[in-house]
Amino acid sequence: MIEKKHPGTGDPVLDLIYGCTSAGLVLFAGLMSGLTLGLMSLDVVELEVLRRSGTERQKHYAERIIPVCCGYCYQYVAVHIPNNPPYNPPNTSPPHTPP
Repeated sequence: MIEKKHPGTGDPVLDLIYGCTSAGLVLFAGLMSGLTLGLMSLDVVELEVLRRSGTERQKHYAERIIPVCCGYCYQYVAVHIPNNPPYNPPNTSPPHTPP
């Protein structure tokens, strides 16, 4: 009978770190996805109404979010940066061969 090994690294501490890191990244991606949907669904007219006639808390939050919704550059940055971390591609140059 062939014995199957655990697909992990063999080190339980390292497996736990990898598992927690993976779960954390999945949760972070879900959070960013939800925040992106929430930001894109905001209507400027609705925010203006809240800014003028909402409670003090709603007025405060509307004042803070209106520049992000009205300035498309800010909206792009607010959505793009958390969802697309910097990528450093591997060195793709051919290996150096001695003469």
